[in-house]
Amino acid sequence: MDHAKCNISIKSPVGTKLSLYFNEFNVEEHSRCIFDYLQVKYFTNSTTLQTMKLCHSMLPNPIFAWNNTIDLYFKSDSVYTRDGYHLIYTSTTQDNGCGGNLTGINGTFTSPNYPGFYPEITPNNTISQNKECQWNIRVPAERQISLSFAEFSLAANSNVTNCVKNHVKIYIGLRSRNTLYSTECNDDTPIALIKSTSNVMTVVMASDGVARTPKFRIRYTS
Repeated sequence: MDHAKCNISIKSPVGTKLSLYFNEFNVEEHSRCIFDYLQVKYFTNSTTLQTMKLCHSMLPNPIFAWNNTIDLYFKSDSVYTRDGYHLIYTSTTQDNGCGGNLTGINGTFTSPNYPGFYPEITPNNTISQNKECQWNIRVPAERQISLSFAEFSLAANSNVTNCVKNHVKIYIGLRSRNTLYSTECNDDTPIALIKSTSNVMTVVMASDGVARTPKFRIRYTS
């Protein structure tokens, strides 16, 4: 889009925290982002407003806001044309990036604190207690979801040995004992591509607060 100046404000219900995930990104590159760029503003805590400009062809890391608002401003000129960007967002009442509902026909989402590991160790070397994050993917009824792990890795010396309490589970359909498709943990390599016959899939990440859970980035299409 030539000579674009677009303001977008994303808001979720009060009391929730927004997460923004980039599925595609290709904007004219410049060291100071003065021609084409996407500007993102969000709070990282109750007092700190983060402002960042993106102008490159690399996929940006997800953005985990402290509250329920993320403001976007996209600017372009008429000299070079690129594909632009595609993003999705979700919200949660838990920790930043911990679960949510995804309704786009395709998208990307990650574990909380990505590209770091979760839980994040605090300065006094403690980590959060038991956590469970659930992402609910639902596309139109006539579509079928395919899901793949773009990244899956463990922290060095993380000793994630208890798959009962530290794992990523994939369900084809709503979450139930009968719809569980796979459980990913330890050094196992996740299934490259999961093709479902359903328009609903559920991803659950569990952590016992002792070991870090696997870090992941998941893509889905339909």
